[in-house]
Amino acid sequence: MKKMKVVQLVLVSMLFMATSFSMAQGKGKDLEVKKEKMEKKMDETREQGKEKAKEKSEEAKEKMKEAKEKVKDAKENEGNAYGKDKGDLSGKEFGKERSEKAKETLKKLDEQEVRINEMENKLKEAKQNKNLSQEQLEKINKAEEKVKATREKLEKAKQNTQMQVQEGSSQE
Repeated sequence: MKKMKVVQLVLVSMLFMATSFSMAQGKGKDLEVKKEKMEKKMDETREQGKEKAKEKSEEAKEKMKEAKEKVKDAKENEGNAYGKDKGDLSGKEFGKERSEKAKETLKKLDEQEVRINEMENKLKEAKQNKNLSQEQLEKINKAEEKVKATREKLEKAKQNTQMQVQEGSSQE
């Protein structure tokens, strides 16, 4: 009997060990499968990351192209573009012609300045008349404001024209 119990004990222990070994071997397979799945997931995420990086770099390139185009357009639109449509004239001839036109406009502006001075004198004389009604004084004040505004415009136009004359004379 004792032998039987020992044999039974040995058989039970072997059975127990065999099942534990089989479970350990199964876990190893599971680990390999899990490892493969993890590697696949890591590869997929790497590929997705690469794709996202490519998309972002392409977007950045497009934005850079758009910015360059805007800068190029801005550079093209800068300036007065004098001389682009000069026709058959050479640069020197075109400059002289432009300068002459500027001098003519200066003469016209001087004539307008004389007219403005005459208007101011008339308004001063009218204001000195003490027999004016309130309405007439208001009209005179409005006319003075308009004369001041036109004088300012005239001065700006004169300055621009004088600059053109100077540019033309520097080319000669």
